Amino acid sequence: MSRIRELGITAYAAKAFLSILENQPVSATSLCNLTGIPDSKIYYALKELEEKSLIMVQHGTPSQYRAMGTDQIASNLQSQIDADHQRRSKKVKELAKLLEPIRTSGGGEDAELAYIIKSSRNIVEKMKETIEASRKEVVVMFDNETLLAGIAESLKRARKRGSSIKLALAGGAFRGAPKLEITPSKTLCCASNILIVDSEKLFTVSGDAPANFRAVVTQDESMIYMSRQSYENPACCSTSKAVDIEVRSNL
Repeated sequence: MSRIRELGITAYAAKAFLSILENQPVSATSLCNLTGIPDSKIYYALKELEEKSLIMVQHGTPSQYRAMGTDQIASNLQSQIDADHQRRSKKVKELAKLLEPIRTSGGGEDAELAYIIKSSRNIVEKMKETIEASRKEVVVMFDNETLLAGIAESLKRARKRGSSIKLALAGGAFRGAPKLEITPSKTLCCASNILIVDSEKLFTVSGDAPANFRAVVTQDESMIYMSRQSYENPACCSTSKAVDIEVRSNL
C-alpha cells in the first residue's frame, strides 16, 4: 500500500482501492466490512478514486465499484503526475517573475538575493562566467537551442575540470545537441530553461524570443532546491534516453 500512497493517494483511498481490485465488483458497504474504513469516510475515499480515474461506478441499489484496467490506471496516474508537476513548475516560474532586484543592507554590507538579466547575449555571458567557476556540479534543463549553444564550450571545460554535468534537453536544444557534440543524460518533458551551478546559483530564463529573454538569477536556497527537484522528477526529466557520458568533448 505504501507504493500507492507515494502517488499522492490518501490512506483510506489506497486501502479501498486494493480491496476493490481483490473483490470487484463491490459495494461501499462491503468495502467498509472488508477494510474497516468507517462508513462516514468510505464515500470520500471512493470519490477520490473516481476523481483520479482509478475506478468506475455502476450506479444502482447498491452501487458497485470496479477498478480500471491496469494500463488505464498507469496512464491516468502518469497524466496526473505530469499535470501536477507542470503546475508546480509554473508556480516556480511565476514566483521568479515576481522577484525584483533586491538588496538589503546591514553592517555596511549588501546581501544580494536576486537580480534580473535582460537579452540572451547578457544571459549567456553570465551563465558562462558562472559555469567556468563551477567546482562540483552543473545542472542544465533547456529547451532553447540558443542558450545551449552559448554555454556548450563552458560545459565541456567544466566537465574536463571534473564537474558533474547533468543535462536534460527538449525542443530545439535536444535537436541541436548533436552538432554541439553534446549528449543529454535525460529527456526534458516540460518547457523550461533552468541552470543550476553547484546548488548555489540558479538561472531561470523566460521569454518568447532571444531578444526578449529575461533571466532571474538567485542564490535563494528554497528556489534552488525546488528547481533541482525537477531534474530528479521523472515526470519532468525522463531517463528513457539516458546515457552514461553526459557531455562529449574532443578537447
